[in-house]
Amino acid sequence: MARWILGALALLSVMTACGGDDVSQDEQALEAAGIPPEPDQATADAFIAALDAINPAIVHRGQDEAGDIEQAIDRGRDQCSTIQANPDDRALQVETTRQRFTSPVAPDGWPPEIAEQILDAVLTHLCPGGEGQ
Repeated sequence: MARWILGALALLSVMTACGGDDVSQDEQALEAAGIPPEPDQATADAFIAALDAINPAIVHRGQDEAGDIEQAIDRGRDQCSTIQANPDDRALQVETTRQRFTSPVAPDGWPPEIAEQILDAVLTHLCPGGEGQ
């Protein structure tokens, strides 16, 4: 699976370097990799609120109240790719969520019970066909 994602990202890099209709080609490459488009503001706000309800440190809130919202959204969008590639493997989805969503208070990832909640927020708010889509 990792090779497939790396291949799609390499294709995206080549397409971007070659010019042309970059936005359309970039979107097509991301879609092929299972990464959804940027969410609209309401969806992004709902996703961040869901993460904050689990633990504000997921979005790196603490010393910096703004946190890293863009990074949290990007990680969620990337997780959609894992979900699409492994739709019937909840354990793998939880493990990759655990590894993907790190923070200063969880540098090695969140415990599985927190990762499950993060995964549910990703499914609900970001992934096409998810619970809230």
